[in-house]
Amino acid sequence: MLAETKRPKAIDPAQFDHRLFHWWPCRDVGLFADLRKNGSARMGVLMAVFIREAHVEDKDALGALKLRSSLAWGDHIEELQALPEAREVPIAHVPHAIVAELEGEIVGFVTVLSGKGAMQAILEDLFVAPEVWRMGVGRKLLAEAEYRAAMLGARTLHVVAGERARPFYEAAGYRFAGTIAADFAPAVRLLKDLL
Repeated sequence: MLAETKRPKAIDPAQFDHRLFHWWPCRDVGLFADLRKNGSARMGVLMAVFIREAHVEDKDALGALKLRSSLAWGDHIEELQALPEAREVPIAHVPHAIVAELEGEIVGFVTVLSGKGAMQAILEDLFVAPEVWRMGVGRKLLAEAEYRAAMLGARTLHVVAGERARPFYEAAGYRFAGTIAADFAPAVRLLKDLL
């Protein structure tokens, strides 16, 4: 039996934006998972992620999440800890960031910037808390980033990613567009046609 979940209070269905809520089926058994604050998953409970615009007061939390997510791979730990940009989100990027919240906690964010020319956008950052990796948060943020880029008039969305993230983007329809030098290892440029 599934436990009761918090649902939006009496909302006019015509004004309810269904993109704001995402109900996750658990990958293995088709039930639902609820992530507890201690990181343990419990079967049988629905959870909803809320997507919203980032606020200036989120800046420090986004920076901390960016560093924690980067360190979770276990690569280049000392270099990342010494690199100020690894724990910072520029204040100019905050108005372009989209946040994912779970039970009031920020568990991910994505930043979409205008590219060179009106026909492209750049996915600058996409970071998800390690405890919710592989639970759909990244896919939800990526879909929202693509939607917002298209609403800005972009026809393509570009991203530079490490090799570990490449399969995630390719599974979402991004295609290889080249290799570039990055701070610690080569990275790939990927792009997706939005229209």
